Formats: sequence, C-alpha cells, structure tokens
Amino acid sequence: MKRGSITLQLCLVLGIILSLVLYSIRSVRIAEGRVLISSAAEQGLYSLFAQYDRDLWEDYGLLFLDGGYSGRDLQLGALCREVEEAAGYIVDPGKESILAAEKGLSGLELTGCEPTGYLLATDNGGAAFQRQVSRVMKDTLGVRALETLKDQLTEQLDTAEQQAAYWESADPEGTMEEYEALKKQTEPEEAETAVLYRAPSVPVLTAESGEESPEPEDFENPIEIARSIRKLGLLSAAVPDVTKLSGFSLEQDALVSGRALQQGMGMVQNAEDGLVDKILLLEFLVENFPCYTSDEQGEGLKYQVEYALGGKDSDIENLKSVLTKLLLIREGSNFLFLMTDSEKGAQADQAALILSTVLLVPEMKDLIAVALKLCWAYGESIMDLKTLLSGGKIPLLKDKESWQLSLGSLGTLLLGGQGEGKSSEKGLDYRWYLRILLLAENSGSLADAAMDLTEYNIRVRRGRTGFSLDSCLDVLEIRLSGKVDGQEISLVRSYGYDMEE
Repeated sequence: MKRGSITLQLCLVLGIILSLVLYSIRSVRIAEGRVLISSAAEQGLYSLFAQYDRDLWEDYGLLFLDGGYSGRDLQLGALCREVEEAAGYIVDPGKESILAAEKGLSGLELTGCEPTGYLLATDNGGAAFQRQVSRVMKDTLGVRALETLKDQLTEQLDTAEQQAAYWESADPEGTMEEYEALKKQTEPEEAETAVLYRAPSVPVLTAESGEESPEPEDFENPIEIARSIRKLGLLSAAVPDVTKLSGFSLEQDALVSGRALQQGMGMVQNAEDGLVDKILLLEFLVENFPCYTSDEQGEGLKYQVEYALGGKDSDIENLKSVLTKLLLIREGSNFLFLMTDSEKGAQADQAALILSTVLLVPEMKDLIAVALKLCWAYGESIMDLKTLLSGGKIPLLKDKESWQLSLGSLGTLLLGGQGEGKSSEKGLDYRWYLRILLLAENSGSLADAAMDLTEYNIRVRRGRTGFSLDSCLDVLEIRLSGKVDGQEISLVRSYGYDMEE
C-alpha cells in the first residue's frame, strides 16, 4: 500500500482556490439575484398595470390604474403588495408547489416593496389625463382631419369674437337708455294719451314722396315688444318646450374641481396647453358627453357639455349660461347684417320715422332707427336659438336667404309663434357652436370639466359611487428589495401608460 501526502504549501494553495471558487459562486448568485430582482420588479409592475380600469377604457379610451379599488383613497400599500406577490413568481416559480424540485435555486428572497414615486391622473392640472385625451383623439381624428378642424374652428372663433365685439361696440344698453330718456321727455302728463305699445294713427311723411300718410293701424312698437320678450327670460323665449327642461342638480364639491385632491409624489409632468391639444380636449368633450340636443342623455346630469362651459351645479343654469353666450354672438351677426342690408335698413328707417313722429322728435329718427335694429337683431337671435335647440343649423354670417324674422312679426315671439325657425343647410348646428364656445375657454377649465364629467359618469352610470379620478395612477415607481446569502440588494423600477412617448 502506497502512502500519499500533501504538503502544507499545497494545502494553503487548495484553500485559497476553494475560497475563490466559493466567492465566485456567491458573486454569481448575487449577480443572478440582481438580474432576477430586476426581472421580478418589471413583471410585478406589468402585472399590476394590466389591471387598468375597464370602465375608463371602454367608455373613454383612457388607461389608468384605479389605485383606490373603487374607493376614495389611494391604497399604495395594497398596490405594492400586489407587485411583490407577482414578482415572487419570477424569483421562485414553484413557491406554491410542494415539490422541492420545483423550488427556485437562486437563493433570492424578497424582503419588501415600497413606492418611491407615482403620478396621478389629476396631478398638475390633469397633465396625465390631458396627455391621454390627446392620444385618444389623435387616433380618432387623424392628422389631416385635426388640421382641418383646427383651421375651421380658429377662423370661426375669430368671426364669432368679432361679431360679439361689434354688438358690444353698438352699446345696446346705452342706446336703449337714450331712447327711454327721450320717451319720458316727450310723454304728456295724461299717460292715457300716449300709448306707445300700439301707437295711435299719426300722419307720417313717406320716405319716397315726402307726403303725409297715415300710420298703419296695426303698427306695433318693436322696441316695446323686444323689451317684453326680454322680460320673459332667455329660457322661456328661446327653448322650444320649457316643460321638458332638465331640473337636475349635482354636488359640485364632490367632483375633481371642487374638492381637495390627493397628490402624487416625486414625479412632475406639465399639462399641454397648445392650440392643437386644446382642440383635442374640446373634441373629447363634444364627442363623449351629451348636450341639450343629444338623442341619448342617460342618467343624472343631462347637459354635460354645457356644464363644461357654464360650470354651474344645475342643468338649467348651465344651459342658460351657454344660451347667453350664443345670444351675444348671434346678436352681433344679425345686427351687422341689418346695418349693411339696404332693404332691411329701409324697413327700420320707416318704422323709426313713425316712432319719431309719435314722440314728436323727428330729429331723433336716426337714434330710434338704431334702437329698432338692435331690437330686431335681438328678435332674430331668439329665432336662431330656437332653430339651434330644435336641431337646425344657423350660419355664422347671415344673408337674405337665412334671415327669418320680419320687423312686423316680432310680436309673434311673445305668443310663442314662429315655431322652431328655419334651418339653413350651409349653417352650423348647436353642437358645432358649442365647439366654438369651448375653444374660447382656457385649457385649464376645460381639463377640469372633462375630469369632473369623466369621474361623475363612472360613478353614476357605472354604479361605482366611490370612484375617484385622483386615486387613478398613470405612473408608479417602486423599490423592490431582496436578500441573497445575507447580501441585501434592491433596485428602483417604474412603469406607466404611454411611457414610450
């Protein structure tokens, strides 16, 4: 039998080699653990964000994670537990198996998951919300259609603003005050001798011959008629059937724009405020939410696009606010036509001649003619609103073909006459006028309204009464921690919708 021996030197060398091997194995296990925990963190986030809110996606095409689980408060702890649980299947695919052979061999053990940053849908004025709205509407409209829409609305808004400014420059209130002062100065002491609503027969000089002609017996003072129409109230005068108006009101304090919002952490994204983004936002409102003329208005708040413009807590107040804005545009357009059309101008001048004669102030004929045109423009504007609310179309700029109301038939508006008005094929419908009004608003108020309505409809029409948009996540950043052979390792990963942008 042969005896073997080993020298002390060789023992030392083998010990060093074995230590190096063991250290290398440990280093490999730690490196493997780092790769594994990175993959696990990504898998955990993917798994979490795959649970996007189905209602938001199906109704509006928006991708957000409901971090409140249909409740009012953000549940960050529950979200992190879901990430850690999903990550565990990457670290140890067989963790639920009773077979040892299926257990993971990496040695990595997860020790915790915590959030390091997150971005909510409502943060920074709804920056994430607006970004997603822009994505949805770009996909819907296409580039060419978007450019066409932008050019159309920009030009139409400019025209509408000029019309409104023209009406205000005419100073209708000042003109009517002058007329009132003039009427009071010329009224005799016995009021019964001066009935100005239906004037008595007074000799009038005709514009053509200069001869006296009796005032028509059926002559009615258009100024007094217009004043009576205004006293009815805008809704009573313009809405085809006031009995069918929605009387619904909401609690505005419970919506995004009316309450203190939860805030994100560690992430900043600025809201888009360019013209294109504004048009995409207003198109999102018009296409996704009902207005007065919509066929289907659903439960709860009926006039939702009007809410975006009026910001009131009731359907009636919002509709009234919108009609007031539309009335200003239409009055400017109609008054401009009356001031430039010779035929209509002659009719107003003839009526002014009659009134100035009745008031015994023929030198004030020009002032009265302007007052008559202002009242005539108002009556025509009421007819325009009737047409729009009945589903008809009215052009931004009036011409002879689209004009509806004669000066002599102004009184029929008091009796609910003239029906729904005359629609013009080359005109714009009510919904398109809403687009023009929305473009005049600032992007921030439009974003607030869009978030209010989105949250409101998910609550009311989807039956999720606790849903809150400020609990919805767009991006989440987490730190996932683990341990390999006593070595602590951790890394930070983030994921969000539209991160590729």
